[in-house]
Amino acid sequence: MKPGFRVGNFEIVSPLGAGGMGEVFLARDSRLDRQVAIKALPEHLITDPDRLARFEREAKIVASLNHPGIAAVYSLEVDAGKNLLVMEYVEGETLAARLKRGRLPIDEALQVAVQIAAALEAAHEKGVIHRDLKPGNVMLTPDGRAKVLDFGLARTADAGAIPSFSPRADGASSPTMTVTSPAYTDSPTIPGVIMGTAGYMSPEQARGKPVDKRSDIFSFGCILHEMLTGAIPFRGETVADSIGATLHKDPDLSRLPAQTPPAVRRLLRRCLVKDRSHRLHDIADARIELESIGTETESIVTPSAASRWPVILATLVGGAMLVALVAFMWNRPAPKPRVPVTRFAITETKMPNDAFLGVALSPNGRNVVYRAVAEEGFEDLKIRTLDSLKAEPLSKDSDGGWLPFFSPDGGRVGFFTRGALKYVTLASGITRNIVMIDQGGYSGATWLSDDTIIFAGSSDKFGRVHASGGPIENLEVKGIREGEYVISPCALPDGRAILCGVGGGTEFNIGVYDLADRTLRKIIENGFSPTYAASGHILYQLGRDGPLMAAPFDVKRLMISGPAFPVLSDLGARAGYQVRTFAVAPDGTLAYVPKSSAVELGAVMWVDRHGKTEPITDIDRVVDIPRLSHNGRSVAFRIPAPNCEIWVHDIQRGVTTRLTHESDNHGLAWSADDTHIIFARLTAPQLWGVMATSADGAGKVDELSPSGIPRGFVSSVSPDGKFVLVNSVNANGEDVYLANIADKKIGPLLDSRYRERAAVFSRDGRYIAYVSDESGREEVYVQPFPAMDNRAQVSTNGGADPVWSVDGKELFFRSGQKLMSVAVTLEPRFTAGRPQFLFEANFTARGNSGLAGYDVHPDGQRFVMVGQRAGHDGANVNIVLNWFEELRSLAPEQAK
Repeated sequence: MKPGFRVGNFEIVSPLGAGGMGEVFLARDSRLDRQVAIKALPEHLITDPDRLARFEREAKIVASLNHPGIAAVYSLEVDAGKNLLVMEYVEGETLAARLKRGRLPIDEALQVAVQIAAALEAAHEKGVIHRDLKPGNVMLTPDGRAKVLDFGLARTADAGAIPSFSPRADGASSPTMTVTSPAYTDSPTIPGVIMGTAGYMSPEQARGKPVDKRSDIFSFGCILHEMLTGAIPFRGETVADSIGATLHKDPDLSRLPAQTPPAVRRLLRRCLVKDRSHRLHDIADARIELESIGTETESIVTPSAASRWPVILATLVGGAMLVALVAFMWNRPAPKPRVPVTRFAITETKMPNDAFLGVALSPNGRNVVYRAVAEEGFEDLKIRTLDSLKAEPLSKDSDGGWLPFFSPDGGRVGFFTRGALKYVTLASGITRNIVMIDQGGYSGATWLSDDTIIFAGSSDKFGRVHASGGPIENLEVKGIREGEYVISPCALPDGRAILCGVGGGTEFNIGVYDLADRTLRKIIENGFSPTYAASGHILYQLGRDGPLMAAPFDVKRLMISGPAFPVLSDLGARAGYQVRTFAVAPDGTLAYVPKSSAVELGAVMWVDRHGKTEPITDIDRVVDIPRLSHNGRSVAFRIPAPNCEIWVHDIQRGVTTRLTHESDNHGLAWSADDTHIIFARLTAPQLWGVMATSADGAGKVDELSPSGIPRGFVSSVSPDGKFVLVNSVNANGEDVYLANIADKKIGPLLDSRYRERAAVFSRDGRYIAYVSDESGREEVYVQPFPAMDNRAQVSTNGGADPVWSVDGKELFFRSGQKLMSVAVTLEPRFTAGRPQFLFEANFTARGNSGLAGYDVHPDGQRFVMVGQRAGHDGANVNIVLNWFEELRSLAPEQAK
């Protein structure tokens, strides 16, 4: 809803904020001539029955509360399918905003506390429990009144205690909002399972146990403590620390101002008791106690002169004893509170189902970075603070980056893009190029303490470059066999060695690489994504879809010091050797993509010209690059993990057959007679050749061209079978190569300084459609073949991934997440009409293959596409706080 938009008697003035559960707008009530706040569900939630029920419940709960200290609900409206909650507009600032300027004076703090207690009293009398009471949900008006807001987590207590857990396993039901207006800002609620806010939730709520009104009393005590001291009583550096402090640490009442009345100190102790059976039972008692304090002060009795000497003597003796006790306690190591292992999930990530999934965790365990599909359909990097409700773009200049990694201080995030290694400074948001690189095969990087970065591609060498830029130093790797290459580097603590993967495409082992003598020694078999954990272990994934393993590791001797143990079974399968499905921080925070989010489960489906889908077959792996045979009876596709295998599914018979069994196979296209599948294979270091294999799975692989294509992906075969178009990802960007099968020659066809990709022959072989970004964005162009002497632009507002219809009368292409169609003629020359929109779809991420993720049936009425059975919201990222406590019980740090 935009300013000026009308909803009944209400005209939208401006947005106030937005969050996962709703959007809030300032509006004007024309009938009563007053300002109101209107809360609306976001577009993607208006059909969610669970969210609608929650929205209506909030309206009914707040409408039942008639109290000046609670923001009122005026009505629940339905307009054009939208559910709208019309509420009282409260001017002023939140208590959280006020506390950023420092603690409140005692009298002011007590006055605000009385008003909050009175509002809670009214809610509790109606059987309503807030469950998310915090300074961000208390408004302070200009005339000094306090109002309690946001009963989105509130429940009635008619049936007894209320669960602290989300009723949905994905945790998507948390309605607490994060908004940008100063009058509607909110501190973060923990995402995932636990409902509430770390630092303010009660111990029983933090443990996920049922809660009653005494949970609100604990939260009230936290707010009162913060108003008086300026500090949260149970704050920690991480969410885990805050929860651990809530469960195990007593509040430090010595921080209260010296003038704090004793009655207030007693009240705080009673509100903040861990065991709720001993906690203050009714908030009305707190209100009465605070109101009775007023400005009373306790009298001080002055002793007579005759009685001073005994007092002085006792004071001196007691003081000496106190000094001795303080000295003893000072030198005695303080016991560390035991912090519990806590789990929650980050859902609706839009994480793409492809071979470039990567998760990175900041050294302090607070920020997670991952690759996601943006609204316009392109992949980009997102950053999510664990105490935040939503992810934000990592940088406006991250250019579709992948495989993120943090600097040792956590202040910068490095990543790969097409043609460059970059980093973004989190404090400023400024992105800088580190060095220009070629565009293929990179499997990760690690940032060392000397501010150099070591990265790896499909090569038998590492690259090293300083973060400030400069030339790349190639690091020779001694101790590997011919045909092997190194991947996925990870720095060890002292900076003299790194962990890495080493293999040849079919299997990878884990090695330790000495940076001084450049030797690599293999230490673990069949492992991926080696990661050093501060617990003293090497973590890695066993095989393509095995568990997370932990092996104790001696950093000084660079040797495994005991057997490896499985420590996490629910780890997602990898869609490529460069995929990183987990990350761990030195503080013991673990982030991982779970197998249970079904990211590895793919589907091949029909989609008609109106966007209606019909399943063809489910595949228990990631799939990409679907290609229909010319007769429309079979669909070929690729399974990118672990070896880029090519498969064919017979649509009529429902039989799926594997065609390739070795090496790294890129791209695919059908031969003109539908008897063979043509693809590219790595046949020499960094170079690919064109291959063919029988479509029935019975034949051997034949070489159609010699090696000579830098990182090649077959995109199209000419109708006469004489030529093959190959997408090449190389140091110049992306180019289109042409393989002459008869002459067994290979050479560039489109190789300007711009990116050209996804070239496909027309069905008569006389034209080539392709994608170029020379205009500043990708557009679709057509040129005659083989003359290539003139060119026509087909798309008008961005375009990619062209596909010709069989009858040659249409050219399809993707524009963001929209599939477009253009009427074309091929005789006597090429002409094109105006692009027409067909439907929107969740086009799967194309990684860096540069090929279309769909194909068209010979009848021109339907398309074959691939998707995820997990839905379009992407995989979850599960977070485990203080995971090292669990790890140490599963895998010893060293052999005994």
